[in-house]
Amino acid sequence: YRESDFTFVPCSGLTGENLIEPSSEEKLCSWYSGPYLVQVIDSFKPPERPVAKPFRLCVGDVFKGTGSGPCVSGRIEAGTVANGDKVLLMPAGEQGTVKGITVAETPTQHAFAGDQVTLTLAGVDVMKVVTGSFLCDPAVPIRVTSKFQARVVVFNIDIPITRGFPVVLHYQSMSEQASIHKLISQLHKTTGEVVRNKPRCLTRNSSGMVEIKVSRPICVELYKEFKELGRVTLRSGGSTVAAGVITAIT
Repeated sequence: YRESDFTFVPCSGLTGENLIEPSSEEKLCSWYSGPYLVQVIDSFKPPERPVAKPFRLCVGDVFKGTGSGPCVSGRIEAGTVANGDKVLLMPAGEQGTVKGITVAETPTQHAFAGDQVTLTLAGVDVMKVVTGSFLCDPAVPIRVTSKFQARVVVFNIDIPITRGFPVVLHYQSMSEQASIHKLISQLHKTTGEVVRNKPRCLTRNSSGMVEIKVSRPICVELYKEFKELGRVTLRSGGSTVAAGVITAIT
């Protein structure tokens, strides 16, 4: 992040000072003449929704609806979906049809990237719909792999990360047993330049390129193509040890 992206606003939730109108408090006005809190919030640039990209939804919950098919809920990370659309369940590889869409408990005909939705499906075996699986566009399916490369930042850990280091991979609503299959390079934390190829380990507060091997095939996307789906977190022993972005799928 850049410091220029931050705005500091002195305010008080207790007295309401400088929240919805300029402050009249003499002590505050003597050193602060900037905007009040609501002004700053109103100036935020709304995030762009990747509606032009292929449809992607990570299943966060599965339940039996009033109809014959299963219902799945989750956030649409990219693309759009409409009633009657064909969707592909991955990594199971089953194709189904959207029979109902609900957004904020209201039935609708369409939903878009950024919406938290519930979809009613037909033609899909409910036993194959699990948390962490993906619904996607059958014409442009999400990638499935058990190994990928990631650029990671290592946090304040006590034990260095070495080849074979066991971790729990957290990706969207999924958590999966994994390991550090290769240490490709150590990177300069600020510039991203390669400091050392094939390092023996990655220590606390360092950065590096690694290859991660998952215990079974999972759905992933590259960060450069789908920022919403290109981030991973690594945990070990109940603590977060590293986080990063997916750079290559092997």
